[in-house]
Amino acid sequence: MAAVISLINHRNISTLIHMKLFNPDTLHIFHSGNQEDRQDLEDLKEFMNLSYPQVRIFAHRVDMYDCEKLGKVTRSILTRDPDLMFDLSNGNPVAAMLLRQIAANLKLKVFVFSERDDRAALIKNGNCSEVDLQSVDLEIADFIKSGGGDVFSSSTSIYESPEIEKLLMWQIQNYSTWTRISKLLRSRNIIQGSGNGSQDHVVGIDLRGLSAGEKKLMIEFVYFLHESRIAKMRRKGKEGFSLDFRKPGFKQLLMVYGSWLEAITYHALKHLHLMDDLRSGVVFYWDERIRKVANEIDVMAVYRGRLVAVSCKDTSKYNEKDLNELLVAANGLGGENSIKILVSTQWPDKSLVKERAKEIGIHLVRFDGDLSSFLQQLKKIFD
Repeated sequence: MAAVISLINHRNISTLIHMKLFNPDTLHIFHSGNQEDRQDLEDLKEFMNLSYPQVRIFAHRVDMYDCEKLGKVTRSILTRDPDLMFDLSNGNPVAAMLLRQIAANLKLKVFVFSERDDRAALIKNGNCSEVDLQSVDLEIADFIKSGGGDVFSSSTSIYESPEIEKLLMWQIQNYSTWTRISKLLRSRNIIQGSGNGSQDHVVGIDLRGLSAGEKKLMIEFVYFLHESRIAKMRRKGKEGFSLDFRKPGFKQLLMVYGSWLEAITYHALKHLHLMDDLRSGVVFYWDERIRKVANEIDVMAVYRGRLVAVSCKDTSKYNEKDLNELLVAANGLGGENSIKILVSTQWPDKSLVKERAKEIGIHLVRFDGDLSSFLQQLKKIFD
């Protein structure tokens, strides 16, 4: 039965990589016993229970700076698990150096993974060789589970529906018209409410107070939604309509601020054919034990083992707070090596936002209706 010794760490990506590569039955964790290590240990156990419930986990409190005691614990483990290797990718750097020497003395293999470079190496009998990671397919859920959380929901299936694909194509081909309609939909004086209970999929639209040109735009758009089988339209007098959306996600795409931009960004990244995993509207929990605190990232992907986090803003009024929220979420799930992108329909009002984004490694991308330019901007990031 294969076993691995790892040093406790607040991120578990290297452990995940090791599990996918070597399939150990037992995981031995060395920790110092301090409060931070104990919390990380609880998070690791939560992660393992979610992803690898069949793997046995043993925690060992050790003195990270005592070579003799580290060696004694290792030899004790070796008597029980002779097929043993080390994962020294993370954790206390002094302990990692000491354990590297212990591994050499006991002729044990050592695995090391660099999250920054997405590369790994194996040290065996004094020889070093690079480990092929092509067989390791990381998914978005892996990054979230590695932090002790879990995925709650995603809008991906809705965005993949033929009705929404048709809507997105119409929005791109008629972008100037769509931007005018979008502004009208945001105007609360024309939206009569979305009902409640069994009627929460119904939206009323009141055209009174609109100009003749605005009424024409809205009527044409309502008929398009009806013909595309996105929402069933009914007249309500001379100046109104009701839209009965066929699916809750269809209503969200049009009525929730910025959802249409999220959908276009999802399809643009899919069109690049570069992502190993791709989802939109990912609602997740940082900690599975605290399910009341939900978080959302508009579009998430995995590119060559790195997490991609995208925030979408259908406005120019985003600021450093929005940048910091993206930074914290992306780094918390994917580490500092994560790829962070903010997509907007307008450049920010304040020039300082552009400067701050560059400082903290966030790519700003604008969608102005030109799909070809949008794709080129995204592709340049990954190139």
